[in-house]
Amino acid sequence: MKSKQHTDIEHVWEQFRKTHDNHFRNLLMEHYSHLVKSTAKRMHRKLPENVELDDLISAGNFGLMGAINTYDPDMEIKFETYGKRFDS
Repeated sequence: MKSKQHTDIEHVWEQFRKTHDNHFRNLLMEHYSHLVKSTAKRMHRKLPENVELDDLISAGNFGLMGAINTYDPDMEIKFETYGKRFDS
């Protein structure tokens, strides 16, 4: 049985694929923003002190947008796995 949140995000992906509307892209960005933040925090610990966490998050958001724009759910790979190729 799928959770409501899982079903909702599938619906958002379906609508985004059909329309490429910014509204649905923004919903996806919000849904997956935790991935950017956790990756940025992990990277930040390994970088010099003068590198700002907010800068990493900002750059990560561009990567997230790129991943959302190019992801195809028909590839039968979870978005979280696909998106990792954009985090380096």
